[in-house]
Amino acid sequence: MKIKSTAFLLTLAAVLTGHCLALTPIAEDFQASKLDKNRWYLYKTGKGRLVQSNGKLNFLVSAPTTSDYSTLELEESRPGIFEDWEMILDVSNSVKHKEGSQASCGFIIYNDQNILDYLYVNFFGKGGIDAGAYNNGVYFPAKRLTVDAAVAKGAIRVSFSKKTKLMTFYASLTNKEEGYEWIKVGTFAPVGAKKADVKANWGMSSTEGLFGIQLTGFGIKQAVTSGQINIDNFSLKAP
Repeated sequence: MKIKSTAFLLTLAAVLTGHCLALTPIAEDFQASKLDKNRWYLYKTGKGRLVQSNGKLNFLVSAPTTSDYSTLELEESRPGIFEDWEMILDVSNSVKHKEGSQASCGFIIYNDQNILDYLYVNFFGKGGIDAGAYNNGVYFPAKRLTVDAAVAKGAIRVSFSKKTKLMTFYASLTNKEEGYEWIKVGTFAPVGAKKADVKANWGMSSTEGLFGIQLTGFGIKQAVTSGQINIDNFSLKAP
């Protein structure tokens, strides 16, 4: 079953924040007993929670509502539009979705200068991968970036080129431990480049524009227990 993105994404701009930092390489395996508050800022609403335990970042929902989500914002680093960078994370989702309910994990990349400009990627496990973009709060892509893959775990990679100003998205049906096997999903242009599957004009400064990053968990009327939805092996670095 292919699960589409939902209207909750429109509300996420209210919790996005911006801080002026340049790219600092980050490698996070979530092995510590608690989140590093100098690195991450945690936000949650409804019954959704992102919790670091058992060596992973777990998304949990104990008593589901119509909108349960949590975000973990990277405070320690902001990659720039003026530099090459790459982000990778492992994802797993074994939730058995039913009609009218869903749960996912993923990430948001947003314009640090305008929090209403953002791109999201959701991993629904066997429901596939879904991505889309907003420009000043308006959803608009001419083509969706999607993968229909009946797997409960894998990985996502984003590679940004300062020359082309393109984000290229890849998915792997295997995780870091198994060895990545990347499949190109599509491209996104935050400054309106012609050769892109999805493009916007976020009006970012070519010399000062920064991207913010959040890891996300989201649910609609879906209970999620420990171990069902996880994020692991987050990496942000120059390629």
